[in-house]
Amino acid sequence: MLAFFILSTVFTFGQTTKYVNPFIGTSNGGNTFPGAVVPWGMVSVSPHNCSGCPSGYHYGEKHFYGVGHTHLSGTGCAELGSIIVTVTKGKIKTDPEDYKQSYSNEKAEAGFYSVHLDSANVTLEASATTHCGFIKIISDCDQTINILIDAGRSLAITGGGEVNILSGAVQQGYNISGGFCGEENREEVYFYTEFSSESEKNGIWNGENVSDKKQDSVVDSSIGSWNIFNINAGDSLLIKTGISYVSTANARLNLGTEIPGWDFNRIRTDAQQMWERT
Repeated sequence: MLAFFILSTVFTFGQTTKYVNPFIGTSNGGNTFPGAVVPWGMVSVSPHNCSGCPSGYHYGEKHFYGVGHTHLSGTGCAELGSIIVTVTKGKIKTDPEDYKQSYSNEKAEAGFYSVHLDSANVTLEASATTHCGFIKIISDCDQTINILIDAGRSLAITGGGEVNILSGAVQQGYNISGGFCGEENREEVYFYTEFSSESEKNGIWNGENVSDKKQDSVVDSSIGSWNIFNINAGDSLLIKTGISYVSTANARLNLGTEIPGWDFNRIRTDAQQMWERT
């Protein structure tokens, strides 16, 4: 009997997460999100397709705006939703209504999310650790893409923040979030981001001003970085981001501790196994 129990346990381990559907609760007022998160994780890399929704997402909405790294689930009011990353093409546009795009082939599993961005001609995959997000961009064709990191917006307010481009592959800063249910609460969400390759060009936008500046900050206005990459068909660009509510130094420490390398599949597998053990 004991041997049968052990064999049954071994056989069933790793099989339960396939029954999880993260899209449950993302419509009809559930206000949950389908993005990648681990048990009790501070970071959740989740899509935004509904700017007025508490979690940034409502199943079936037509347009993709980006993925944020912090979210609330099941609340009646919007909050958090930063740091927002998206992929565009052509002229740099900084207003989400100008760069929104259609999407298809959504997939969500425990600790993993993926979607095809139709205008950008890429597939975006995301996974997470407790304090970090990991994004993989896979190109459909040889092309030039823009990676936008919006540090000024959250789901409730455009509170501003700071961006500091340290190199073509590294940047850091913070977002000013808050405004839960119209309240005056504010908090700073710090980030430290690394790309797997150097960008061809980069710079910062502040409000409506797009420049090649490498550092800037603002309050109560939009701010973020634009980054241009050349990518071949089938190739991937990896983006990993550490998050902290304390400092950029702590965000960098979180990233170095939890995602020291560039093995996206390992992070995805680790996230799934964490859910299996929960």
